[in-house]
Amino acid sequence: MQCSKDGTPSILPSPEFLQRFANCSNEVLDRRLRQTELAANLLVALSLHHQLQHIELLLGQAEAIADNLILDALALIERTKVCPVPRRR
Repeated sequence: MQCSKDGTPSILPSPEFLQRFANCSNEVLDRRLRQTELAANLLVALSLHHQLQHIELLLGQAEAIADNLILDALALIERTKVCPVPRRR
């Protein structure tokens, strides 16, 4: 129990105590907010990671299609080559 300035007992906590209590409460709330923000940031990072995997898959598929087109074009060129006919003299 504390005494007020005039010396009478006071049941109210001192202003210093209330300030420390408020500061402590703010620290707890700030810590909870940081933890919540971290969890949200990790979910966003995970989502971006999955999107990048999809892009890599699409690029790999596009590369495979391009390779097949080139091979098909080369095979077509090879089939359509004209064989030289021997000349008659």
